Amino acid sequence: MAVLSSEAINSGEVAKLTEYGAIFLTPPEHEGWYLTVIIASELTGYATSTLRKLARRGTLRAASVNGRRYFLAKDVDKLKVPEGYLPVGAAAARAGYSEDYVRRLAGRETIRRTYFKRGLYVSVADLSRYEEVPKGFIARKNAAAKYGFTVRHLKKLASSGKIRVIRTRTGRYLSEDDLRRRTEVPEGFISYEDGARKYGYNKGYLGLLAKQRGFERKRVGKRGFVKETDIERYVASLGRQAPAMDGTAPVAEEPDASAPLLLTELFSA
Repeated sequence: MAVLSSEAINSGEVAKLTEYGAIFLTPPEHEGWYLTVIIASELTGYATSTLRKLARRGTLRAASVNGRRYFLAKDVDKLKVPEGYLPVGAAAARAGYSEDYVRRLAGRETIRRTYFKRGLYVSVADLSRYEEVPKGFIARKNAAAKYGFTVRHLKKLASSGKIRVIRTRTGRYLSEDDLRRRTEVPEGFISYEDGARKYGYNKGYLGLLAKQRGFERKRVGKRGFVKETDIERYVASLGRQAPAMDGTAPVAEEPDASAPLLLTELFSA
């Protein structure tokens, strides 16, 4: 005998309903297909006595024909466990979790849940998706190594909502899109390393120069950046030319006497 699906019940598929011994009744209150007590018990897993109790309480609408009790098929269908759901214990064993952990996931509505005969059932599909590493997300340790953050800083960003985070069975994963946005080099800025090479300064000296001269600065991850136009203006004030990108040295010119000098420049003069 084929399984009587919810679709067959809700659409009133005559062939399958009659195969299960269903009959179409037109009582005053609830017209529709009705199932026998035995078939309703087989479909739901409830004992026949329990079904009769539910009928007396009004949970299950019923009708009597020639002394036989029938239950409304649509009400019986609501008592069935939804397709794709398993008892919490079976779902936990299948996924390799503890039962308490799966209950917590269901309680937080991370996975869908339903109750059947006072037992908790959870969605197998949701639990399977929860086990997978989401596309576009990266583990925290890998993110720290790749984008130059510390794990502690990433935790702060995630907890403050600045970076999307998804928790799975194997840990927490961070959105790479959000990480890339936070590590993009700001437009018009240059790193201290690249600036030192390009303009012929020591990296530490360039950092001191930026601080003392009030250059616009930004920090992305562990790297510092400085506004390139500020460096160019300073170089121009000294009468120097920026080095060519082919590595050739700039043409030395006399510095502008009116331009203020840093303390380090005074000592080097």
